Amino acid sequence: MEASKRCVLLAYAVWMPLHFIGVASIGHVAIWGAAAYVAILGTREWEIGLLARFAVAMVVGVVLAAVVASVTMRVRGLVSAAAVTLGLAGLIVNVLGNLEVTGGTTGLTFVTPLELFGVEYTPQDTDIMVYSIGSVLIGVVVAALWFLQRSRVGRRMIAVRDAETLATSLGVGTHLVKVVGFAVSGVVVGASAVLYVHYNRYVDPSLFHDTVAINVLLAVIVGGSTYLLGPLVGAVLLAFLPELLPFDGVMNRAVYGMIVVLIATYANDGLTGWVRQAARRVRRRRPPRARPPVDRADEGVPA
Repeated sequence: MEASKRCVLLAYAVWMPLHFIGVASIGHVAIWGAAAYVAILGTREWEIGLLARFAVAMVVGVVLAAVVASVTMRVRGLVSAAAVTLGLAGLIVNVLGNLEVTGGTTGLTFVTPLELFGVEYTPQDTDIMVYSIGSVLIGVVVAALWFLQRSRVGRRMIAVRDAETLATSLGVGTHLVKVVGFAVSGVVVGASAVLYVHYNRYVDPSLFHDTVAINVLLAVIVGGSTYLLGPLVGAVLLAFLPELLPFDGVMNRAVYGMIVVLIATYANDGLTGWVRQAARRVRRRRPPRARPPVDRADEGVPA
């Protein structure tokens, strides 16, 4: 259940650079892994509390996202940018998987109980608290992105995405805008990493391999990359759809893949866009409401 919340937060982190600056990132999952490692190591080495773990993980997410963005912005094209982020993600994974401090390929175990405002929670209560904090964070992220879309900064990012040459001619620092837009998503990545560390209590390199990264990007595309609720819809659908299908083994995966392909093929704006278009068609087909007859005598018209 909480893994789906991690997927939702990661989906929004991937949605941000794709929506605001037009860059598809497959490297966010590796950044998430690095933030998760730092959260565990920070707790072991310095015994930092929950809020400090969030702060440290967010800083790590922002810094790594900015580094990835600085390299990615040197190439042009959606596919090329995605390939660069994939290569950088592989580099991060290989480094983390070969360091002694990170436990190598065996990973790290997190046994520190959740403590918030002086209250220490049992493992069962920790799961409930993590679920609650995750729900609140999703709401905060959605609200913040709603305001960002309507702010001057958000409009400037979208202007750079849609007309970079024109924005450059008007004196806008397009490279800086892109790096900032990419780096801000690292805040969401770091928060997601801390939540997952407390829920799963274990991190190893296999948790953020390429397949996970592609699935997160797929959730954004299936849900609808042009809509604010798209990542939420796509992440929930891809997380629970395999469990809802009445098949087993290979057939389950085959039907799941067919559904995803059909959505991606026939719903150009994702599932959210398809639902909105269907709602518009229904409203257009409704017959206009009949107006009640007007009593001319009430209007003062002489008989």
